[in-house]
Amino acid sequence: MKHKVKTEYLRCVRRVLQSKLNGCNMIDAINTLLVSLVRYTAGIINCRRHELEAMDRMTRKMMKR
Repeated sequence: MKHKVKTEYLRCVRRVLQSKLNGCNMIDAINTLLVSLVRYTAGIINCRRHELEAMDRMTRKMMKR
């Protein structure tokens, strides 16, 4: 289930980044839509800190492109 949440999160991040939003709206979309997805599942699935940090690093790398 962790893998499914991670892949869905990264897929949605790619879709938001490919949209024609400006920087501020892009950050708002990621914070509103995608972080809530991870927070919702965090109470059900035990995610370790390093796994969440890895997802954060992946998001930041994708934003640099």
